[in-house]
Amino acid sequence: MPFAIAKVAQYIITDIAAHLRGQAPARSFWHLVAAEVGLNVFFGLLMRTIDYSDSLLANRYTQHVSVRVMEQASRLDLTTYENPDFYDRLERAGCRRRTGLG
Repeated sequence: MPFAIAKVAQYIITDIAAHLRGQAPARSFWHLVAAEVGLNVFFGLLMRTIDYSDSLLANRYTQHVSVRVMEQASRLDLTTYENPDFYDRLERAGCRRRTGLG
């Protein structure tokens, strides 16, 4: 898409240069301007749609993971949270994951 916009801009500049030299432009100037405006509008809408979809997907994934974590936490016993051995294993697992060992 950016290549097409740049190509149309090149044609517009070429036609302006030809007009300034006193030659007849090779293409219809206003059709090229309309084409560039149309391409830029379409490209802008496409980028906004992609950004919106990306943020929506990230939001839904974050919500899904949060719900899964809460469901898992609700299944655990309160004594599990108070057990120091559980914390030690959890800390070691976290260290392995951060260092890439586990």
